[in-house]
Amino acid sequence: MTESSKKFEIREAKNEIDILNCYPVLKILRPHLKYVEEYIERVNRQHAKGYRLFYIADSEKVLIVIGFTIRERLLSGKTVYLEDFCALNWTIHEELGPLLINWLLSYAKEAHCDNIVTESAFTRYEIHRFYLNHGFKITAHHFSLPLIGKKVPSTSALQESSS
Repeated sequence: MTESSKKFEIREAKNEIDILNCYPVLKILRPHLKYVEEYIERVNRQHAKGYRLFYIADSEKVLIVIGFTIRERLLSGKTVYLEDFCALNWTIHEELGPLLINWLLSYAKEAHCDNIVTESAFTRYEIHRFYLNHGFKITAHHFSLPLIGKKVPSTSALQESSS
């Protein structure tokens, strides 16, 4: 029996054990989260701001995860912002990814959202193909400015200099 012919349940990671069980999968997508304690703290902080984390597991381990928030944006209206979408390997993603993304589409429609938005590192070609094959469009570039170690003036100093 293949993975796709089994019946899988999509569950929400609501407690620390569930969140911990999702860590091996999310660490693939977010390798900078080297310490499980930091990962749990971040997920808990994000939960407090509306982040939802769902997963599919077999009898032994979590296989695939999807994490998102719902945001109201001037640009796009009520939007599901897909933040995390990863599987233990690409074979699992090919088999269970469509189930999760279709579930998310239904969830977004039931929540009266206008669209789903995500971003992806430019080197993740497989996931780009996946998104395009599931109706997503490339609509923007994403820009980032790391602030750690960067010296910037305080807002009050900037306000004083503009007066």
